[in-house]
Amino acid sequence: VSGIGELTGDGVVPLEWTLLEGSKTIVLDGVLHSINEAGTTLPTDKWYGADAQVDRWLPEALKEAGISVDGNKNDQQSNIFDSIQKILSF
Repeated sequence: VSGIGELTGDGVVPLEWTLLEGSKTIVLDGVLHSINEAGTTLPTDKWYGADAQVDRWLPEALKEAGISVDGNKNDQQSNIFDSIQKILSF
């Protein structure tokens, strides 16, 4: 996006563009902006929207938003989706 290939980031957006003053910062090493491996149509689990990556950032994002997630994993997943629907319905 910046046209400067050596900037630190996810391969698309420079990291410094994603850090908003006063916001909670979550930096995930090894995570990519693209759903596919570079130059291919092969999906990657390194994409920030992949299940394993969402598990790394969503709980902290929900906590920051004041949304608690309690219970076992199945209940947690259900609560997370319920919480996301609440956020999106505003």
